[in-house]
Amino acid sequence: MLARTADNLYWMSRYMERADVILRTLSNGFYASYDINDYQLFNWNSIVKIFCYLPEEALEAVSANSDNVLRQLLIHDENNSLKELVTKARENARGTQEHLTKEVWEAINETYHSTISIDIETAISSGEQLNILLKQIDESLIYYGVFENTMPRGQGWNFMNLGRFIERSIQTLNFTEAKFLSLDQKDPESIHILYWKNLLLNLSGYELYLKTYRGGDHSEHIIDMIFLNSAFPRSIAYTLHKICLYIQKILRENDNHNNPQIERKTGMLHAKIAYTDLEEIRRKGVQAFIGELKSDLHQLSQLIGQSFFSYY
Repeated sequence: MLARTADNLYWMSRYMERADVILRTLSNGFYASYDINDYQLFNWNSIVKIFCYLPEEALEAVSANSDNVLRQLLIHDENNSLKELVTKARENARGTQEHLTKEVWEAINETYHSTISIDIETAISSGEQLNILLKQIDESLIYYGVFENTMPRGQGWNFMNLGRFIERSIQTLNFTEAKFLSLDQKDPESIHILYWKNLLLNLSGYELYLKTYRGGDHSEHIIDMIFLNSAFPRSIAYTLHKICLYIQKILRENDNHNNPQIERKTGMLHAKIAYTDLEEIRRKGVQAFIGELKSDLHQLSQLIGQSFFSYY
């Protein structure tokens, strides 16, 4: 596979995954803003900070109300807005249409046209903000359904899934880091499930959490679920397993002098989760552990780019 093609497929998939995360986050935030019990434990600031590179004063202005957040994260021309992400995804898809099924290209194209046609001001004035979010989430679900059911399981599939799960790992770590950064163990609210509810909803894990964990220390349960629970599809254990799987397939199909280094780096990253436990994470500290994982993922992503993509 050409380096340019692998590059396009990898980043197309990362942008689509990030767009999906933004939509779910906005939808959950909107529901929380209408629920007084949830809103007490929710603010937009940490969410906007994850996706937007803004000075503190501008960050505060955007986070002041839900409508400003929608304007920034849906239709802004930069800073990881939905519009910017699906535009980049479509550009990458257009450059490699011969490696995509007709259905995948049409799903991305439809998502793009649906996104750029959003009239946010009309939606705000008529109170239709949530309907816009739900419509865009439906578009995202269609894309993933088409992707799973029509793409051939070849090199393109491997690079797309590698991008997808690297992005998912990073976003899981970003959300978890933001929540634990604001954690005050002395605050009685922090021991209540409502404190963690929005994090779990953003990671699509709230129902699984309630079914899996009963009583005890919620912060410990959260650490276990997000880092170690391989049954949770947005956990680090699950996503790193998928990353290793697709990297192994890519290495088998591509002879590159960096292959031993990529294999070693991937194995070390996977072992960091596979051979750890709650006690080890507590000893290191959640923030320090997240920092290590993010640094390792960044190094791995750079190494993959240097080995297989065209822009290095």
